[in-house]
Amino acid sequence: MSAKSMDVFSLRDTVVGEYRKFATSFTTIHADDIRRQVEVIYAEGRFWPEPLIQINPSYKRGANLSSLIDGGALEPRTADIFKADGAPLSLYKHQEQAIALALQGESYVVIIDPVSGYWAKNEERGRGRRAH
Repeated sequence: MSAKSMDVFSLRDTVVGEYRKFATSFTTIHADDIRRQVEVIYAEGRFWPEPLIQINPSYKRGANLSSLIDGGALEPRTADIFKADGAPLSLYKHQEQAIALALQGESYVVIIDPVSGYWAKNEERGRGRRAH
């Protein structure tokens, strides 16, 4: 990788490789049959899914905050924080999808421009419970 360009797939492979070293470094399995089973699971990549890259320059609109609040997905005070001209904001589809993953307890990463960075930080806090 150079300073001018980055191969995100190589970066992902490097991060997964380092994580695999870490995840396997603190466990020693002495039983051959169990160790082989665990090695197969690691080799299948079950602990690190394939990368999903979506490019959507027009940013498809998603649900509005009111509907997510009414459905119990977001705290009611979210509407007070994210509003314009006194009305709750609408989300983009990728934000709505991140909230859905958080509510399911799944891992997710949303990479967005700095203007929307505040929203990404709030999505991160919602992992595994109702998003704030």
